[in-house]
This record gives sequence, structure tokens and C-alpha cells, in this order.
Amino acid sequence: MKIENFYLSIESDEIEVFSKEQLVELFDKSQDKENGSTFDSWMYDLLKRSLLYPFSIKDKMHLTVAELPTLHREYIFQECRKVFDGISWVDTEKELDNVENEKLTNLTDTIDLIQFL
Repeated sequence: MKIENFYLSIESDEIEVFSKEQLVELFDKSQDKENGSTFDSWMYDLLKRSLLYPFSIKDKMHLTVAELPTLHREYIFQECRKVFDGISWVDTEKELDNVENEKLTNLTDTIDLIQFL
């Protein structure tokens, strides 16, 4: 199994991104490790149970948000909504409609996607 650098997880109706390093830290504190599991087997189990989803945008920066896999798209909308909701004079829904047709490369000044490259 190839370990990606980033993974999405849905927690309490919010999509979170975890780096491989963060997942190693979680594994190190887990009972699974204490019970003899390896990191690879732990990751495989989380992926198999759909608790984590690989998240890679490096090869998707030329795509529009509408062309992204569903969970990737939902994460982008979630993060853009946080930004737009924080600006009183912005019509969040109108801006989210615009985001759907933007390429990821055009959104790097709105949300921090560079950290995932």
C-alpha cells in the first residue's frame, strides 16, 4: 500500500486534512500500536473502513473545482465558505457559485492549497 502525504477525514460534519506525520503521531498514541499493529496495517484498516480518504491535489491544480472528486470538492467549498463568511461585505453563496468554475490554481489566494503540493 502506498502511503500518501495527505488524507481527508470527516469528523462532526467537517472535513479535516491530516498529513502523514500527523497520522503517525495519532498512531503512536493509539491502542492499535500498543496491541502490536503496524502503521501500515492501521492505515489500511482506516482506508478500508472509509474513515480516511487519500487527498492529493498536486496533479489536479489545472482542474476546476467542479471537476474534482466529490470529497475534494466538498473540502474546497468548506474552506472557501470559512473565508467568505468572515468577510461581511461578501455574498458567500454567490462567491461559492463562482468557486465551482475556478481552477485550483486560481484559488491559492483564497485558501491555502500550496501546503498540499
